[in-house]
Amino acid sequence: MIQSNRISTTKKFVVDAEISVKDVDAFFADDEFCHATKPLKYHATLINKKKFIALEADIQAELEHACDRCGESFIRSYAHHVTLKLVEASSFGTKDEIVLEADDLDVVTYENSEIDLEHILLESLFLEFDEPCLCREDCKGICPVCRQNLNEKACNCVVPEFN
Repeated sequence: MIQSNRISTTKKFVVDAEISVKDVDAFFADDEFCHATKPLKYHATLINKKKFIALEADIQAELEHACDRCGESFIRSYAHHVTLKLVEASSFGTKDEIVLEADDLDVVTYENSEIDLEHILLESLFLEFDEPCLCREDCKGICPVCRQNLNEKACNCVVPEFN
């Protein structure tokens, strides 16, 4: 946690750090098909702009996923740049009153002067995941009849057409 009062209006607050494999996996615990293969590395710069704290960060991660079509495991490297405005949640009202507009997509709130930078960066990385998550763009998936991975070998099944 970073205390917001430690971030100056004149000097950049710089953090070069890693998030352990264990902590990355804990964040993605709901997704049993996503695992870190090495620690996530990041370089973050924060500066107090009085109404908000400007965050710029570069994230490097390597995650193992299971393909949504064929189920095979694959590793994807991420190099992600983040630019966000961090705003004390109380400036929006109570937690239940916070309403963000479309223009606020780059706004993240924090509470009690505590900025959980690692959580913010992991959330930002999560938003970079493709939907669907594929091992490759042209993944052929699995035959619904015989369960053959069609990337490895074609099958002779007659697949019923669904209307």
